[in-house]
Amino acid sequence: MVSFFFTFSSFFFFFSLSIHVSSAVDTISANFTLSGDQTLVSSGGTFEMGFFAPGRTSSNFYIGMWYHQLSQQTVVWVANRDKPVSDKNNSVLKISNGNLVLLEGETLVWSTGLTSSSAHKAVLLDDGNLVLRDDSGSALWQSFDHPGDTWLPGVKIRFNKRTKKSQRLTSWKNVEDPSPGLFSLELDESTAYKILWNGSTQYWTSGAWNPQSRIFDLVPEMRLNYIYNFSFFSDATESYFTYTVYNHANVSRLTLDLSGQIKQLSWLDNIKLWNLFWSQPRQQCKVYAYCGSYGICNDKSQPFCQCPHGFRPKSERDWALQDYSGGCVRKTELRCSNQFLPLPNVKLPDKSEVLERKNLTSCLSDCLRNCSCEAYAHVESSDRCLMWSYKDVLNLQQLEEDNSEGNSTFYLRLDASDMPSSSSSSGKSNKAMIVGAVVGVIALVLLVVILILRYRGRQVMRGEKSDGTLGVFSYRELQNATKNFSEKLGGGGFGSVFKGGLQDSSDIAVKRLEGISQGEKQFRTEVVTIGTIQHMNLSENERVRFFPSLAATVLTKDGDIRSLLDPRLEGEQMDIEELTRACKVACWCIQDEESHRPAMSQVVQILEGVLEVNKPPFPRSIQALVENDGSVVFFTESSSSSSHNSSQKQSHSSSSSNSPSSKKTTENM
Repeated sequence: MVSFFFTFSSFFFFFSLSIHVSSAVDTISANFTLSGDQTLVSSGGTFEMGFFAPGRTSSNFYIGMWYHQLSQQTVVWVANRDKPVSDKNNSVLKISNGNLVLLEGETLVWSTGLTSSSAHKAVLLDDGNLVLRDDSGSALWQSFDHPGDTWLPGVKIRFNKRTKKSQRLTSWKNVEDPSPGLFSLELDESTAYKILWNGSTQYWTSGAWNPQSRIFDLVPEMRLNYIYNFSFFSDATESYFTYTVYNHANVSRLTLDLSGQIKQLSWLDNIKLWNLFWSQPRQQCKVYAYCGSYGICNDKSQPFCQCPHGFRPKSERDWALQDYSGGCVRKTELRCSNQFLPLPNVKLPDKSEVLERKNLTSCLSDCLRNCSCEAYAHVESSDRCLMWSYKDVLNLQQLEEDNSEGNSTFYLRLDASDMPSSSSSSGKSNKAMIVGAVVGVIALVLLVVILILRYRGRQVMRGEKSDGTLGVFSYRELQNATKNFSEKLGGGGFGSVFKGGLQDSSDIAVKRLEGISQGEKQFRTEVVTIGTIQHMNLSENERVRFFPSLAATVLTKDGDIRSLLDPRLEGEQMDIEELTRACKVACWCIQDEESHRPAMSQVVQILEGVLEVNKPPFPRSIQALVENDGSVVFFTESSSSSSHNSSQKQSHSSSSSNSPSSKKTTENM
């Protein structure tokens, strides 16, 4: 009976196992076609392929490939990207006449397009390559030779020296439409990659490949080669660049984004998000014509694209899907108006008519006489007049006031009904009056503050304490405050530091110099610096809240970010978004994995609001502090030899406590 039960159980186990294994199919053949919700899964479980609908509202279906094991569906290749199907259950991907084809009903939607082929099967490999093979296993066609918007490790973006043609990486049109967009990346004859707008206008280049340094000349970040293995090949017939990942456990991809930027991203499994590792161009408004005709690009705004007064988005739906290429159109048709809207401090658009030796008045007169003139600008440095007539006004950028990158005032012709109303002008006047009044009040307050500070300064010179200013005490007063320098806290470059207390119960740190060689100026500078620092050993029961652990806890647990502010601000006006960005980037910078930390160029962009930043994971190196209520025990250095020995024992105990901050402080004391 037992033997029968064991035999039956074993049979059931292996039967179940065989069903589980066979359910993960990686091959399309005569015996298996793809339709409806069926999918292929690569043998190692890395990639999955099947029908998908992009975005949240799209009713179109495509054959695509995505990461199988990631919680966030990330499509890396699309077969029929410019020809969707409407019914996935009535569509099939199969082998037919030596090709891999997609049919909707009886209609051919997509094909591998081989003229003479003996293809027998299509296999999805674990590197993301879909390969069409004959009976002998030889590859007849592969998806790696037909990339979409994603450059996976192992893919080669080639330049054919014989045909002078290049393979291209091409962006999606929008988040719900994978058809080819306006931005593309390709390799040129000079061994440099370039990003193009509309297949013609170049707005970024990697620079030529440098065989000595093994990087592209204008991509110095490639020197930080601890994650990727780069390879460049060139012979008489072709050139190509490719890359692999040193640690195959790291999931990484390079994509030409909807934004027109080339981006390298790595998957962070602990927070289930893609982390931006590198991008070019760094500033969104460096992407040519990103906002379309008449659209104004501003690196400081969200979204980056805006329409000028009197204009509206050509397609509100496209803008909602992050496709701004349609630009802006006039609210009212232009009827040879004599009204012009000044747009100050902008980078002027391209494709203008240039009139030499014209001043601003002449420029205005010439535009008024020509009803086809839609805008004009005057360049003072060269005394030129620029005019735009019935042409797309492309690449218009709003610059900062202190930016000298060819900024000027752009005069845009508007119908009189679209000009700002006089009430707006009156409103501006009222605002100016209010601002003037506020400035007057602020000036009065500042005068009072200055008088108070001067009064405190006089009090300090008589030995009285004043926060943040330089106070003068006699040697005897300091002896009394420190109990004759009896409790030593530590030592510095020019003397020792002692704990003390003033008559108002304020704790202080007193540094006694044992030799002065810096001079009076350096001495006073050091005293002022010490006076603005709260010594980490003064404080309650020798325990102090470790701020990085507190900040990381608030960020990762969705706490109140305002609790991280200095309480002395007493609820003053603050920019919550700016504070959140600063805290997020600080937490990213102390991540344990070096590959997860942003480069300084990215830090600056994040702080300026140019780049978005995800919520960071909790750094493992400070996890122990949170488990210990986020507190750190700092050990002091005793002046006696017996206490010194005791301190060493405590320091040894601290070093084994998995608290890096405690260890560092003890060693530095």
